[in-house]
Amino acid sequence: MIAAPPRARGGEASIGRPGPGTSRGNQGPSPPTIPIRSPELPDKPSSLAPPVDETPRPQPRRVRFLVRFVLVPGGVILAAVLALAIIRWWAFPPPTACQLAETIERSGGNTRWRAAMQLAAMLADPPQAALRRDRRLAGQLAAVLRRELTSGGQDATLCVFLCRALGEFQVDASLPVLANAAASRNDPVRRSAVESLAILADRLGGDDVWSSSGVRDAILQASRTSAPALRAAAAFTLGVVGNLEAQQRLESMLADEDVIVRYNAATALARTGNGRAVGVLLEMLAPDQAAALAGAADEAARIRQRETIHANALEAVGQLLNANPAIGIGGFEDALARLRQSRPPTTILARIERLVDEDRLHQAEKPLLAL
Repeated sequence: MIAAPPRARGGEASIGRPGPGTSRGNQGPSPPTIPIRSPELPDKPSSLAPPVDETPRPQPRRVRFLVRFVLVPGGVILAAVLALAIIRWWAFPPPTACQLAETIERSGGNTRWRAAMQLAAMLADPPQAALRRDRRLAGQLAAVLRRELTSGGQDATLCVFLCRALGEFQVDASLPVLANAAASRNDPVRRSAVESLAILADRLGGDDVWSSSGVRDAILQASRTSAPALRAAAAFTLGVVGNLEAQQRLESMLADEDVIVRYNAATALARTGNGRAVGVLLEMLAPDQAAALAGAADEAARIRQRETIHANALEAVGQLLNANPAIGIGGFEDALARLRQSRPPTTILARIERLVDEDRLHQAEKPLLAL
């Protein structure tokens, strides 16, 4: 009797195959079995395997905190602000020019000058070309300014912004009332009117503005006033007008006691190629601008104003050399070298180099022009 093969222990199973010379009907003794262990985990972990940490680790909560307490509330607030802005724009659209003019005419207190300020900014906006040609609106504002100038309770702030608004038009309807404002007794109003006349002279033509009733006398009187800021504004306006009488007055203003008045007169004369501006232009190119910077509020303001003076001086020298090539850059070389050695801002250094390069190019073209 053939004994049965031993049964596999535990989870073992045996796999066998018939040996050679045997058949399924008459099987001989079974060959040794090959135990196959079932894929069961061992009862105890192997000493070589690392221990398995089954304790759940806490998840990072920083991202969830940011989303929950920062991004979500911030998005809600931003959406609310945008919604309120849209509702406000839809329910309260910005006023039109006609509405602002009505406010200036009929309201009182600070509302009037605020509307005039807003209208002046609207007129200065480049896309508002059609509004700047509105003669009816210009006449409406001119009438308000005229009443303010002739009334005993003149609102100076309102008059200042009305002058600014009238200076932005491209029509001559405002010239007479601006001439009256330039001759008034209030210096801020006079200055605003003179500056507006400069803008109109640039847009309508210097001769047309100069020949308008009262404009010539008002500007010349402003150039002789005791207020330096008003004289400086008058010098700028005379430079925009640019006719012979204006240039003669500017030549005399080169000796003004106020440095800013002298600088404005020199830059105005340089645009026409007047060589008498050279002396003051050299003064403007000096690194030390103590006299011009005396009224600056702080060091940052002094730096900005010094850079502006030097930039305007270099621009004026270039205009002078272009309008009058006979002067040449030789008289400015020492001043330019001192300014370059003073370590000015890079923008000023770039302007100096550009001025020198332009003069060098102009000198190189002279023989070609002679041929």
